[in-house]
Amino acid sequence: MVKEFEIQGRICNLPPEMIKEEFWHTVIGFIEENGWSFGGGLEMEKISGCISDTSPDMTVEEFEKTFLGFVERNGWSFEGSIKIYEPEVAEEEFQYSFSEMLDDLKVGREIEFEYNGKLYGIFNGEGNWFFFADNRDEMLCQFEETDILLEKVKNLSIQGTALADIFDKKLYSQNTLSIF
Repeated sequence: MVKEFEIQGRICNLPPEMIKEEFWHTVIGFIEENGWSFGGGLEMEKISGCISDTSPDMTVEEFEKTFLGFVERNGWSFEGSIKIYEPEVAEEEFQYSFSEMLDDLKVGREIEFEYNGKLYGIFNGEGNWFFFADNRDEMLCQFEETDILLEKVKNLSIQGTALADIFDKKLYSQNTLSIF
């Protein structure tokens, strides 16, 4: 894993005659002289980003000492924080089972998803439930016939795969699932 140091704060006490290009080149020059990379925002007096490509065993204390030494050598001061960057852990994968789908349909909700590059859906309109597949609608039953709807959905298959398996085995494109 690549270690990155996150800097969030302000660099203060810049000389009034300093222009933003000079500030930018001074800070970026220091970063590049150390063989590091910077990603983030760097504006006059403000720094918000991550330094990477440091030594893998460099501690946050060593990095902070080096960075603050640079700031002090230029007659500036720093207000903010320096820490090891830890990316936010991705949210747990959304779990949506076939059983939950049936529960949603039972209360009138509609479902839309993509499977193997094609759009599918179960929706209602004009007093009926429809299954949308391969750019065509197939009427399943009247809106109030939820028992018939659930039985038909339990028996649906797409491209030879049971709809229950598509959902329980997460075979659909999860970022395309919409529940209305």
